[in-house]
Amino acid sequence: MRTSIRAPWIQPVITGEDLARDVIDDFESFFEPKFAIKISLEIGDVDYAVTKGSGNEARIFISRDMANEIINSPTIFFFHLFIIGHEISHAVLMHNRGAYQELFVYRSLEMWADFYGAKIMMCLITYGPNLRSIFLSFFHTINFYRQS
Repeated sequence: MRTSIRAPWIQPVITGEDLARDVIDDFESFFEPKFAIKISLEIGDVDYAVTKGSGNEARIFISRDMANEIINSPTIFFFHLFIIGHEISHAVLMHNRGAYQELFVYRSLEMWADFYGAKIMMCLITYGPNLRSIFLSFFHTINFYRQS
């Protein structure tokens, strides 16, 4: 788990950029090296987030506001996860290969990215070492993942 601000007397501070990089690291860790998926993250002048390229050429751009936002509540945590999961979906499903998309195709791909992105998000919370740790930091009094 990345933290932008660390000191012994305060709780670690996680920014949107820290979280996005943890999401991408956890996602990439699910694949065997010979099937590795590489997604780069860049901070730019975009509205929230956008994906450019596809496959191993994919780059996710997040806005400066999103990158600098402090992840200090489950609501903000899940909001960021949903956005990054959505953008990862575009990258791995190669939604950006074509030059022009009819409106109904564009809408269909956006809905599919929402659906698949939510699945990615839930999988990363359950099995991703970085995201699981952050998730449990918000819900530390509840026995998630308890073995019976």
